[in-house]
Amino acid sequence: MSVSVKAYSIPSGKDRIFFVLTSVFLITLFIPHIQAINSISIGALFVYSFFMNTLREKWALLKERKAVQLMLFFFLLHIVSACISTNIKEGWDLVMLRLPLLLFPAALGLVMIGEQMKRRLVLVFAIVVTLAAVVCMSLSIRQYLISHESYFLYSNDLSKWVDKQSTYMASLVNVAIFCFIYLLKEVRFTLVKRVLIFAAMAVLAAFTFLLASRMALVAFAVCAFLYLGYVIIKNRSFVMALGVSAVLVAAFFLLSSFFPKTLSRFTELKHTNYEFSRIAPESNYNYEFDESQWNGANIRMAIWHCGWQLAGENWLTGTGLGDKKADLVKVYERNNFIFGYTGKRNLHNTYLDVLVAFGVFGLALFLLAYIVLPLWGSIRSKDLLGFFIIIELIWQLLPESYFDRSVGCMEVAFLIALTEGWRTTKARSAAIVVPITIAEQREAVVSL
Repeated sequence: MSVSVKAYSIPSGKDRIFFVLTSVFLITLFIPHIQAINSISIGALFVYSFFMNTLREKWALLKERKAVQLMLFFFLLHIVSACISTNIKEGWDLVMLRLPLLLFPAALGLVMIGEQMKRRLVLVFAIVVTLAAVVCMSLSIRQYLISHESYFLYSNDLSKWVDKQSTYMASLVNVAIFCFIYLLKEVRFTLVKRVLIFAAMAVLAAFTFLLASRMALVAFAVCAFLYLGYVIIKNRSFVMALGVSAVLVAAFFLLSSFFPKTLSRFTELKHTNYEFSRIAPESNYNYEFDESQWNGANIRMAIWHCGWQLAGENWLTGTGLGDKKADLVKVYERNNFIFGYTGKRNLHNTYLDVLVAFGVFGLALFLLAYIVLPLWGSIRSKDLLGFFIIIELIWQLLPESYFDRSVGCMEVAFLIALTEGWRTTKARSAAIVVPITIAEQREAVVSL
């Protein structure tokens, strides 16, 4: 049932600070050259979360939230693996890079984020991502008008203004769209605000198309049709579902006609053959496709081949976190994979990356902590937003090593821990973060 929320005025001082710290993290995530401030905001959120509830309440939540337990064990595995690595320095550098895998589960996973706070956080996330998209599009259009070079409107040239690779930015944009859909369903907005939200969603949809991330586009399409299927089954709204489907398909063909370079990115998928010794540059969406070059598809095929070799040699314990990169380069050299070892390419697959570094037991721990238990929890609690966020991340982890980049660590840890934080548990009454009375619930009216 939709609820109007005046809900967006936080009742207590503690919750207001929690909201502000989370908002600062999200805002600074998209401002280039202030990584130190972003890191400080994460640390401040981590420290402040310990004042949100008592240690007894945190313990009660931890006992119930098996996923959070395993997230903390997964980070502990990083520390152990770094210590036993031959290259201890490299291991500890990666531990520090992956610190969000500890901080966000400990901060967001051990408090109870009530419905009111959930909506507020979801709203600010969606707004911040939308503003980042608008800034990127505006600056890229300006650069295009000056240079008349269309490549400024695509991929990494479009997202460079917020210092993000297109694949990471595209997944955040998809999640922002999911957040707006959730808010439209759960909150009674005024007509003007609903129009603004639909306009924001249109901007985000166009932006993700221009980012030309194949995985993000497929994930968006899959999630859209899964949701429409859910609407049909639950509400039997066949006409609405067909109408929305028609709009999405029409929008896709319209954007494709104006921005054909996005579709050209899918051409690479037809050319997955490779020779390790091939000496050729990597293809670029801005130039005519040349199948003799390395491209996003066959590079990954070659890398994954080497990665599976390395995993097979260390399947039980892994290479160790600090030795992963050096051992992978040795496999590249052994296979005469010139493009791989000269560029020291990472594994371009988060699951394979975890398997190589930590072995089969480390992979099982990761899958349970970040995929299986959170996904099952969202299904059991009928948390549609959490479900689609996790599905998005499951898919996006396939072509990229998210944990080798700070933005990837923050994205996965923040979003998964957030879904755990707002999930209802038996300990809710003891650890609720946003206390509101029945009278306040009845009076709540959206005023944003």
